[in-house]
Amino acid sequence: MNFALRLLLRDLRSGDILTLIIALIISVGTVTSIGLFIDRLQLSFEQESASLLAADRLIRSDDEIPQTWHDKATALSLQQAENTSFSTMIFAGDNLQLSQLSAVTDSYPLKGSYLVDDTLFGIGQPFSQPPKKGEVWLSSRLASLLHVNIGDKVEVGETTLTIAKYLV
Repeated sequence: MNFALRLLLRDLRSGDILTLIIALIISVGTVTSIGLFIDRLQLSFEQESASLLAADRLIRSDDEIPQTWHDKATALSLQQAENTSFSTMIFAGDNLQLSQLSAVTDSYPLKGSYLVDDTLFGIGQPFSQPPKKGEVWLSSRLASLLHVNIGDKVEVGETTLTIAKYLV
């Protein structure tokens, strides 16, 4: 028998190699488990981000999106929705508050839903259609700062809107 084989057999009998083999198996299993966990976490983040964005992809621009882009998306049978956001003052009687305003098209959101409620600081129910023309949804915090309720009117610039629901 050659010398290396005799040393291997001696180490196997003493248990040193067995300890190393078990440690190697545990470390490979741990690395594999972490890799699988990270893959699942990434998939979960991608699904949640699509719901948060209300779409799979987002095009953001300070200028209006060119009509050719809309035409190309339509030709590719892609669903489209638009969302315009800006900061503005909202008036309710003598109360005013700086707020982030979002105006959306009827097809928004493409994914996910709004959480809205009829009571201030409510739990919220999923709702998949935007407010009707002339209506506005306010966050509970903004409504309490303005001292308004559902059915009251608020002014945004020269437009008067009726509060229809509270965003959760």
